[in-house]
Amino acid sequence: MLMSMLFVAIVMVTMVAAAPVGHLRLGAVQLLSLSMVNILGAMPFCALGLFIGTLATGKSAPALVICSICR
Repeated sequence: MLMSMLFVAIVMVTMVAAAPVGHLRLGAVQLLSLSMVNILGAMPFCALGLFIGTLATGKSAPALVICSICR
C-alpha cells in the first residue's frame, strides 16, 4: 500500500508542477485537499488487489479480474 501511495504522490507532484502550464487556478488548500483525496483514494484499490490475491494464484488473478469486470 505504501508503494502505491508513494506513486500517487509522485504523480500529484508532477500534476501540481504542471498546473501553471495548463492555466489551472486552484488555491493551496484546494491543491492540498485534492492531493490527499487522490493519495488516500489509492488505498481501496490496494485492498482490492490484496483480496484478489488471497482468492487466486498468480497465474489466474488476471483472468479473475477480467471476468469480474465483464459481469
